[in-house]
Amino acid sequence: MGRVLIVDDSEIIRAELESIIRNAGHTPISAVHGADGLEQARKNGPVDLVITDFNMPVMNGVEMTQALKGEAAFQSVPFIMLTTENSTELRKLGLAAGVRVWIVKPVHAENLTKVIDKLLQPKAA
Repeated sequence: MGRVLIVDDSEIIRAELESIIRNAGHTPISAVHGADGLEQARKNGPVDLVITDFNMPVMNGVEMTQALKGEAAFQSVPFIMLTTENSTELRKLGLAAGVRVWIVKPVHAENLTKVIDKLLQPKAA
């Protein structure tokens, strides 16, 4: 199964996402903000999927996505933005940075698992 990087400054959200990821058969790797996400991705990567919050100290989720997508090893890695932000402008910034799916919190475990499974499906040749 896949290795999923979770980047969120909320310990409660990270713990919830780690549980969802494990229950779906994947391996979670956690980071507490965007700069830590960069470090964890590079140290453990490339990972198979990244789930990130937008609003975080040090570096936000879009900035982290841009930085990782700028590296060859992460260009094909799908990114999910899981955030309370719902503005069209921020969504456009996220999509331009390389975010594939934008989900507004709260999210149900079943729905997130479906999205993760779809993004991690092997592509047909």
